[in-house]
This record gives sequence, C-alpha cells and structure tokens, in this order.
Amino acid sequence: MSLDQFDHAFNPANNSRPAGLEALEDGPYQLEIVHAELVTLDKSGETILRWRYRVTAGPQTGTLCEAATFFRTPLSANLLGADLAILGYPVHEWTVAAGKPFSRMLRETVPSLAGKAFRCNKISGVSQAGKLWHNIRIVSVAPSMPQPVEPSFGTDDMPF
Repeated sequence: MSLDQFDHAFNPANNSRPAGLEALEDGPYQLEIVHAELVTLDKSGETILRWRYRVTAGPQTGTLCEAATFFRTPLSANLLGADLAILGYPVHEWTVAAGKPFSRMLRETVPSLAGKAFRCNKISGVSQAGKLWHNIRIVSVAPSMPQPVEPSFGTDDMPF
C-alpha cells in the first residue's frame, strides 16, 4: 500500500471522530444517545458498550462525544444497570432466576438506546494508579422523554 493514495484527501484539520468525555467540562448536561453498540475488542476479546452522545443542553451544546463502558467488575455492570433503570428499563427483572440474565437482556436492550435523552453529571477523577478517568452518571430522564405514569385513581375508582 502506498502513502500516495492519501495525497488528495489529506486534510489534518478534518477530524470526523467525536471527542471523548474529556472534551466536556465537569458539570450538569442533557445528552441524547446517538448510537450505542456492544463491541468485542480485537486485542483483548473484551466486550464493551460503546456510546455516542450529543450534548442537547448545557455547556458545549451540539458537541458529539464518545464513551465506553468496560465490564471488568460487577460494579461496572451494576452502575450501568442503575443508569438503565433511570431510563425506564425494568432491570430489576434481569435475573437468572427470572429467566432474564443480564447478558441477554443487555444485548436485547442496547439497540433501543439510540434516541434516549437524559440529564446527567459529567465527572472526572484520578484512579489509584494515577490514571485520569471521565464518566457520566444519569440523574433523570430528559423532559422530552415521556415519564412513566402512575395510575391516578384509587382502588375504589377501578372500573371493574
């Protein structure tokens, strides 16, 4: 393969890949999930959840950014489950005993994540190993998404 093939398309200012979460300042945001997919990494064989978000409110509105969820500990799966519960997914039912193991239900759920909007806090920190990390924690469903509705009638008002 020759480098000559890139001569006419070379444009170092053209960076079409979205930035990572490090591009966002820490603080509150409203994000929309543009894309989500489970990916198996070639080098390690590890499965990750790759996210692409659009900032819809807050600093840097309109910015696209990418993030990944790594499943290296039960805590990472549980944190993702907490976020999915806020988005309205019935994660409390995702148990082996109920015939709905986390692994299967997550695979079935990921395609439906695109288009979901939520309010979150972007946070950063430094690990014990000295590595800088960035994360978001979902706080609530964005106002544009329908909220689950509880019945407004009492048992005496039931029509049957």
